[in-house]
Formats: sequence, C-alpha cells, structure tokens
Amino acid sequence: MSLQPVSFKKGRQALPRLSEPYVAGRRDKRFWTDAEIATVRKYYPAGGTVACLAHLGAHRTPSSIYGLANKLGLKAPLGTASDKTTQKRARIEAPANFDDLVREFYQSGNGKKRGECNAFADNLGVPRWWVTKRAIALGLAMPHKKEPPWTAAEKALMAKVPLHNPDRCAEIFREHGFNRSPTAIMVQAKRIGISRRFTEGLSARAAAKIIGIDDKGITAYCISGDLKASKRDDNRLPQQGGSRWVIKPADLREFVIDNLGRIDFRKVEKFGLVRLLTTEGGSRGPDRSGWTVAEDNIVKGGYARRLTITKLIDELEASGFKRRSAAGISGRAKFLGCLSSRASEEWLEREDEILRGAYAAEIRIADIVGMLEAEGFKRTRGAIQMRAIVLRISTDRVNYWTEEETRIALDGLRAGKPHREVLQDLRDAGFHRGDTAIFKFAKKHNILRHREPPWTDAEYELLRQRYDEKVAVKEIAAELGRKLQAVRSKASNLGLKQRTAWTPEEYEQLRAASERGDSLTDAATSLGRPYVNVARQAAVLKLSFKSNRPTTERTPT
Repeated sequence: MSLQPVSFKKGRQALPRLSEPYVAGRRDKRFWTDAEIATVRKYYPAGGTVACLAHLGAHRTPSSIYGLANKLGLKAPLGTASDKTTQKRARIEAPANFDDLVREFYQSGNGKKRGECNAFADNLGVPRWWVTKRAIALGLAMPHKKEPPWTAAEKALMAKVPLHNPDRCAEIFREHGFNRSPTAIMVQAKRIGISRRFTEGLSARAAAKIIGIDDKGITAYCISGDLKASKRDDNRLPQQGGSRWVIKPADLREFVIDNLGRIDFRKVEKFGLVRLLTTEGGSRGPDRSGWTVAEDNIVKGGYARRLTITKLIDELEASGFKRRSAAGISGRAKFLGCLSSRASEEWLEREDEILRGAYAAEIRIADIVGMLEAEGFKRTRGAIQMRAIVLRISTDRVNYWTEEETRIALDGLRAGKPHREVLQDLRDAGFHRGDTAIFKFAKKHNILRHREPPWTDAEYELLRQRYDEKVAVKEIAAELGRKLQAVRSKASNLGLKQRTAWTPEEYEQLRAASERGDSLTDAATSLGRPYVNVARQAAVLKLSFKSNRPTTERTPT
C-alpha cells in the first residue's frame, strides 16, 4: 500500500503584487543620496536652486533643494531670484498708502476668486504675506460665500445615506435635488453626531465574536451557505482578500437558533448574543435600530392609552431607550397591529355638513377649525384637509398671481423699485401680497436686487455719532443714502440701540388704528416705528389686528 501525496494549496489565481518587493540596501527616491548632497554643496552657493535643478533629477523641486540647503547651512548669492533667502534679504519698501490700499482691496475684493490676493501683492511689488499680515493687524476680513444652511429634508436624508461611502452619499443627495459635496456631507455628519461606520450589517469578524468562533470558521459558514451572507460593495482587490462579508443580524440570529449544537456558549460574547436574540434585527451599541421587547410593550401600552406620538417618544426616552422618530414609532405600531383610537374616530354627519358648507363658501381652514369648535367638535387643520379630500370637496386654494398683478409687479421690479414700494403699488390696485411672496416672485423671474456697496469707516463713524445724538433712523438713512432696514441691521450688528419711550399720543394713535381696522403693518408705517416694536405694544395693550388681515387662503389641500 502506497501513500498518495495530497496538496493543500488553494486554487487561487496568481495575481501581481500591489507593492514592489523589498530589496535590501535600496532606498526610496525621496531620500537624498550622497551624490545629490555633494551636487547641492557644489552648485547652491554659486547659483542657488536654479543651478542645482540643472544637475539633479526631475523628481527634485526648488522647495526640497532650499530645505536641504538650509539644513546644510548653505547661502545663495544675493540676487538669485529663485532663492527665498534673497527675498528676505532684499529691502522691499511698501507704498506710502499701503494700509488704505489693503482696506480698499479687502472691502471690494471677491473672496471666491483664486489668486486675487497674489495678483494684488504683485501689482504693489510686495510679498504676498505682507498683505495678509497687515490685514490681520488692521482687523480686516474678506467676505466669503458660506455654504447654504442645511434644510430639514437634507438632515433627514443624512440618516438614510451610507455615510461610510461619501461619494455614494453625494450621488444620493444629487438624486434628491441637493448639491452637497462628499466633504460637506462628512463634516455635517460629524457636527450632528451621526456615526459614519458601516451599519448595513455585521462584518464576519463581528459575527464570529458574538457566537464565539474564529474568523475562518465564520467565513467557512458563509462560503458553504449555512450562514446567509453577501459581499460588501467596496473596492478591495483580490490581493487584499476580496470584498468583505456582510451578515444581517436577522440572518445571524436565524443561524444561531438553527445551529445551537455548533455553538460553544462558554466562548460567546454574552451581551452581544442576548441583544441579538432579543431585538428585532439585532444591533450594536447605542446606535442600534432594532426594537426590543420592552420597547414594543411601551408602544402597545401607549397606543392603548391613546397617547400622542410626541408623548410616546418622551416615554421611550424616559425609560432609558434611544429617542425614536415619529415615523419610526408609527411604522413599528403598524407592524405590531396597533391602531390609534384617535385616528379611528369617525366624522359625524353634522361635521361633514359644516365642512361642505364652509368649503362651498370658500372659508379659510383656520376659520373652519373655529366653526367646528363652536359646535363642540375638535379637529385639526390636517384632519380637515384630509376629510375634504375624502368627501371630494377639496379645491385649489392657492392664491395664484393674476395677469394684472404680474404686470404691476414686473413693471415695479424692472424699474428698480424696492419690494416695499412694489407691495404698496399692489395694495393700491386692490391686491394683497406679503414680503415672502414678492421675494419669491422676483426670484422666479430672475430679477434680483443689487447688493449695496460695503460700508466705509466714515459711514460707521457717522452712524455711531447719529445714534448717540438720538437722531431718527429715517433721517440717518437719508443722510447716508442707504435703505432704512440696512441702517437698522448695521446698527444692530454694532450693538447700537436707540430706544425712545412711547408718548401718550402714539398710544392713542395705535388704539385708533386698531379701531379703524388698519393692518399692523400700516400702523407701524404711520407711527414710524419698527413692526416688531409696534406688535409688542399692541400685545401689551391687548389690541387685536387679526381681523384686519387679508382673507385669502394660501394653503392647498
């Protein structure tokens, strides 16, 4: 009987190495050789970096040569244009009005334009760092365009994108209509405290640690199909071991239940295993997405007690669980078969009758809420809109722009009128629009207002002086030739206050405006005071201007 040789080699494809094999005695090109150092010693004192570059390889740069020369204590001859030491030695004199030029440049410069500061320094014949250092000493800063603020929709999308893959996150954001770079998404994730780890499943090592086996054992189960797993979509090459395994917690739990005989419970990670078996979907750490049995009981009890979702969120958090979203709780309740008794309350015939009559008379939804409350029914705006859709009586309540309104607004905006004058023209013609409506209208028709020139030091000084003298803001704006709101905003930024006590005549004028039925905006205009100030005094005096608002409905159903 003869023994047959057995090969234990794995049938893997022979692939080239990812890195060059190590050779003893060979050094990387970035290190300076003795011959290169001798070349620098020979040519740098005579011709600076230019002379050295002519005798060195293409991988050497002027900066690296200058660094080596500085380390060796070598000096280039005076007059070598390429040497930084020559620039320090050269006596460069700044212009007499250097500070004024720097101020003008920083006030009118464009922070988004690359190389603008370098060109400014070259035109003056001074080093670039002179400009920056002098601007710091003068307290100057060039305005830069800040990224647009993150909307609620973008923040909600952050919780759904694969943050471990920034490029894919940026693609998903673009698919949803948001233009965010991968770097911006990563910075936002860090700011709001969202983990950027891979959370779509467990790795083979994490799964092996939970059930107490080694990495090769869990890999064998994945290859054989005993444990359901998939490959992660990454860029790992075969030389690196190929793509990593992804195991869903639910599949690992099913494997544990079906193969209890294979698991040695003396080696398992007890906390991870218990969490895996007692949560819906499994989890890791405080960022788990699975629902525990205790959480399910709280949700069932909350629905039985007719708690609102907001109170249910607070109750879960008070019980020591992570804060859940309203959509998450609603989805979990639906999965558990819980139905809100508040949502199941049927509309009575009297409610439907009130709703049909109000919609036929084109009454505002806010007023319909009051009509229902007067009859003893409590319904929200959303419930009324949904019921109107069910009854098929919902109408288009959007206040569209008419041809006459469009003509008046376009003529005013194209003539360069400010928004408040355009709104006044519309009111004179019998139309009522707000600041937001005219702003969106101008943006839709690509008519943007010109930005005001930057404020000068003389204007700042005059503004402070006039505020100290208690001069009216209208007179200050007329003297400066700027808009009233611009002067108020700038004074607020500078911490300037100009509080003037209300006179008895002004109080009487405000009461008379309320009795006449004037709007709060018109009252503020006639008094010559800010809208917020007038609104506050009206609240103190318990004067109501609600009935003076336009009766147009702008909320679609």
